[in-house]
Amino acid sequence: MGSDVTETATQAVVIVSPLENALNHSEQIKGKVEECAQELSSVNAVIKEEIIEHLPLEQVEQALLQSEQVEEKVQECADDLSLVNQVLTEEIRERRKLERKLAVSQIELADTQAELSDTQVQEKRARHLAFHDVVTGLQKWSQEIGQPDK
Repeated sequence: MGSDVTETATQAVVIVSPLENALNHSEQIKGKVEECAQELSSVNAVIKEEIIEHLPLEQVEQALLQSEQVEEKVQECADDLSLVNQVLTEEIRERRKLERKLAVSQIELADTQAELSDTQVQEKRARHLAFHDVVTGLQKWSQEIGQPDK
């Protein structure tokens, strides 16, 4: 029984760790996305300035290059988020399996407890019948020692 508790506790630790890792990874991706948003804002400012002031082609090309780099970062973030979602999906699937196993174990435990209770009642009745006279209900005396049987 104690080993089952230890095993369950160990499984719980295994479940939490990948979820924590996925969360940490998600936070890192969030940082990348925020960085991309700032860069896009900067690119947009350059493009707006070019439209208003007719900047040289070189500055427009630089803005376009920066925009393409941001696009690559955003795609990286999307790929990373996809991996995080896969990990979370698998962990949820595993957690559901464990929850089903736990539910089955709880039912089996309840059945075992009910059987144990029934067995204890039967044992108590058998002891009573063994140590009491059926007709009078009085406790029988031990023939060897001269004392009531226990």
